[in-house]
Amino acid sequence: MDVLRRHSFLIFAVLYAAQRLWLVTSGRCPLDADEGIVGIMSIRLLRGEFHPFFLGQDYMGALQAILPAPFMLIAGKTPMALRLAATAEGIAVLWFWRKLFERWTLSAAFPFFALLLAFGNEFLSVWTLKSRGGIELLLLGSALLWIAAEITADARSFREQWRRFAAAGVVFGVAWWSSQLIAFFFVPLAVALFVPAGNRQRMREGWSLAGAALFVVFGVAGVLLVLRGTVSYTSGLSALLYGARWYLVGVFAVGLAMAVWGVRARLLPLWPVAAGVGAVLGYLPALAAIFGKPVLYNTTSLQPPYRWLITLASLFFEAGASLLGLAGPMFSGIGVPAWVVVLVPCVVLLAVVSTLLVVARAWKRQEAEDALAETVLLGGTMGALVLLALVLLPLSRVPHYAVFLVFFLFGVIACFVGRLWASKEAGRAGRAMRAAAVAVLLLFAAVNTHSVLKADAVAVEPITMVRRDDRAVIDFLLKRGITVGATSFTGCIDGYWEAYRISMSSGERVRLHPVLHMPRVDDYREALRQADTIAVVGHSLGDEAETLRAAGMAFERTEVGGLEVIWGFDKQRADELGLISYARTL
Repeated sequence: MDVLRRHSFLIFAVLYAAQRLWLVTSGRCPLDADEGIVGIMSIRLLRGEFHPFFLGQDYMGALQAILPAPFMLIAGKTPMALRLAATAEGIAVLWFWRKLFERWTLSAAFPFFALLLAFGNEFLSVWTLKSRGGIELLLLGSALLWIAAEITADARSFREQWRRFAAAGVVFGVAWWSSQLIAFFFVPLAVALFVPAGNRQRMREGWSLAGAALFVVFGVAGVLLVLRGTVSYTSGLSALLYGARWYLVGVFAVGLAMAVWGVRARLLPLWPVAAGVGAVLGYLPALAAIFGKPVLYNTTSLQPPYRWLITLASLFFEAGASLLGLAGPMFSGIGVPAWVVVLVPCVVLLAVVSTLLVVARAWKRQEAEDALAETVLLGGTMGALVLLALVLLPLSRVPHYAVFLVFFLFGVIACFVGRLWASKEAGRAGRAMRAAAVAVLLLFAAVNTHSVLKADAVAVEPITMVRRDDRAVIDFLLKRGITVGATSFTGCIDGYWEAYRISMSSGERVRLHPVLHMPRVDDYREALRQADTIAVVGHSLGDEAETLRAAGMAFERTEVGGLEVIWGFDKQRADELGLISYARTL
């Protein structure tokens, strides 16, 4: 154990990287179209073309496209570059949590937490590899918790630590620009900052009633400024905020001036203003973009006001079912014996209850800091349950946001096992507790590894996880000199999932336009319009073939890599007959 303790980060970083890279090379984490968009943004970034938001919209930032760009210089413009970036981000998450457990005086928990992350079940493993915002937000949230831990450990006043608060603000601004999923870290961050009594005492220093009022004005002005990049690009509110953009800048400038004056007049402390300014600076790429022309593809179909009443009602009816549905992705039962399926949730429940008792005893003794790790992770678990049940899952049938819940829950289990292992009980009782700790970890590692080995392509999103040989399709098209195509003539839901996945996998040597369904890359549509020779690529092209036959046009229809390709037809004639739609819609 001494070797494990001294070199735990290095050992688990290697194990984590090995498991994730094996997952990729074995084909168990196929690319999907949303990741294809991220990869296209990374490719274009290397060409000096920066898109501050996910293509085709005014929210969800480009951090997940920026981070893989350097890896494309190593692995080429391929999906592997995305996976290498995500693996490096996961290793950085391990580093932050090693430091956090040290700060929270529970170092014994880190090897167990790292083991659970390194040998996670297929759900956690895949969704920490995908460039869909999960691993990026886990990294940024972990960085925020680490800054909070450093602030707590430093005995100086908060005024003297204003640089750390500014840094936290920048990280939060970048995180909010990247995705509002950083909300999963609100509860654990609040716990990390407010539970230590020394922090609460230092927070109260330097405030006055007038200063609080000034800070409220500053805070409201900042929220209004960043709101445009937060609400949906299809919302009428987005257009309204765009119209008032310079007024909002003026309001923020006034609010900032008032806050600075309040700091100089000793009416309010420096640290919250530093954090607020840092957050705006971190959000700067989004601010620069949202003052440009708004990206509104769907202005003619704004939702009626009563839509919100329908959504509100659905939250209550679907929350229970959503929570029950989490059992599948969290602990896969793929080929696992029934007794294991029963035992694993029981162990999880035991870990949660035991951790709750540890926290309760610490609070009863007025020594809450002694159980800060457990309190933070329990707060994250409970907060994730509420957020998933009441906000996210009722609006989405795809539970990939549950990766945050699994992450925090694994942290709770690691704390439970870490406490057992670090127990000061001597003799037979101590040996029994250590044996129980090892048994729990072996159980989870075995179940997780088994689920990964049994999973072919992890079917968390069936439409994106169907196995295709994109390389065969790309080679087929390039050998025939075809570099531009569509996924149908009329548009279908599968078109999006095929088009950008194949385009990114080819390094944009082949560009496929999804026609009417979610066409996010404008120049693909223009390339399709101007091309003399194109192909149609999709999983079922019977309607397209029938359309060409009805028009009396000759064509070739070939099955390649699990997809169908229609090619060799007269594109000019197809345009004259109006067979291909070039409408700009989303």
